[in-house]
Amino acid sequence: MRISRLLALVLAMPIAGLAPGCTLSTSDSSMYLTGTEEEALTTAKGAKSCHADKVLICHIPPGNPGNAHTICVGAPAVEPHVTQHHDTLGACPTEGGEVDGGVPPV
Repeated sequence: MRISRLLALVLAMPIAGLAPGCTLSTSDSSMYLTGTEEEALTTAKGAKSCHADKVLICHIPPGNPGNAHTICVGAPAVEPHVTQHHDTLGACPTEGGEVDGGVPPV
């Protein structure tokens, strides 16, 4: 229920869809496999989160596993990321912070 209320607040924010205290993480070009990928949101408390229509995954760049970072993808992009990059569901553990898995795919 807490996530639903937080989601409603985030969706109501007019400034680029970001809630106060949220920032975007850095990117790498290998994360764009299907065109549904976007940077994960990071709250002021360090939690990783996605917009409602995305799934939180730990993206492991091919040839650069030390640069693993959390991204958000559309549900159809989960399978290609897992099979082609060996990405995992949820936030990357090495980025720290509290994890907010967002809204699970339907």
